Amino acid sequence: SVLKTLGIEERDFLFANFRNDVNVCPYIVLVDRRCRNILIVIRGTLSFEDMISDVTINPDPLDEVGEEFGFDGIGEFCHRGMLEAAKYVHDDMEARKVLHNAFEDHPEFNLRIMGHSLGAGVAAVLGLMMRKEYPQLRCLCFSPPGCVFTERTAKESKEYIWAYVLHNDIIPRLSYQSLANLRNDVIEMIARIKVPKHQVFAKNMR
Repeated sequence: SVLKTLGIEERDFLFANFRNDVNVCPYIVLVDRRCRNILIVIRGTLSFEDMISDVTINPDPLDEVGEEFGFDGIGEFCHRGMLEAAKYVHDDMEARKVLHNAFEDHPEFNLRIMGHSLGAGVAAVLGLMMRKEYPQLRCLCFSPPGCVFTERTAKESKEYIWAYVLHNDIIPRLSYQSLANLRNDVIEMIARIKVPKHQVFAKNMR
């Protein structure tokens, strides 16, 4: 069904991993002959496990990750759930030699990493991890969460990441700080209410 939907020949469907768990996102690897690219496409939020990955928002330091993958991660941080999911995709492809085999067959092709929502955040982190090995890679992130990287890494990623946001989509505007502000505003609003709180909640839950 994937081949039919995308209009891709069977020979260009290189690999798919549909395993889904907390910090484990399904992904597929394809060949785009028209644009001469190898594509890694990562699924967005769909399952309960994906939602847990979304809210695993604690910032993880990028120091050791930077040392391993050849970028400056000193003093920088990343969304923990997306970092763990990106590591899973990277390690899974390495173990199966998916990209090694793909570029052995298509050495003149470039690498493109794509994703939507949670998958967009994972794609951005995976691009950061793989950029030294594939300097010409590009990431196309559709509605990526606004809390993937801290400021310096986010600014530097403009060189190779394109983010697409639809109108007033809330997901790209979410961050740890914006969620904390929302929580504080709700608590303050509840504290200022003059009527019994149960009446307010009952009315708004009809």
